Amino acid sequence: MDLRRAEEILASQEVIKVEHKGKPVWISEIRAENSTVKVKKDIFSDQVMEVPVNELTEVQ
Repeated sequence: MDLRRAEEILASQEVIKVEHKGKPVWISEIRAENSTVKVKKDIFSDQVMEVPVNELTEVQ
């Protein structure tokens, strides 16, 4: 995935399925300065991981 698509997904009113290494995640923040995103297991999770945006995959 690229930063532009991650921004579109974060701004979307729809739920768009995204995976990191085959596991579903929720994008919570985009850090364009270093091409990473902060992700959670789900919208309510307190656990946050920062991962490279190119490791994310949109699930069709």
